[in-house]
Amino acid sequence: MVKITWSTLALESVHAASEFHRAYSVGFADELIERVFEKVFLLESHPLMGRIIPELNQTDLRELLYKQYRIMYQVLTPNDLAILVVHHGSKPVSLESLFG
Repeated sequence: MVKITWSTLALESVHAASEFHRAYSVGFADELIERVFEKVFLLESHPLMGRIIPELNQTDLRELLYKQYRIMYQVLTPNDLAILVVHHGSKPVSLESLFG
């Protein structure tokens, strides 16, 4: 099984996204957190299932999509992944936005 770690930035970004939506829909805010964690859980069995982040074109930087959010992660080794950030699709992506 693959070991998955969450960066502080990843946890903060998923929390911030949820809090933003909470003002409009508590149900969607809760669903957002639940679905993001469900998607990440799939990586334990399929660590390369995410696509390579197109803007960066590096094989170790990948993403899963959920609605307008991009769950970006790094393949550190075949058995070790790091969730980097949960990024809104309308924002530009750079190495700085992934690693803070």
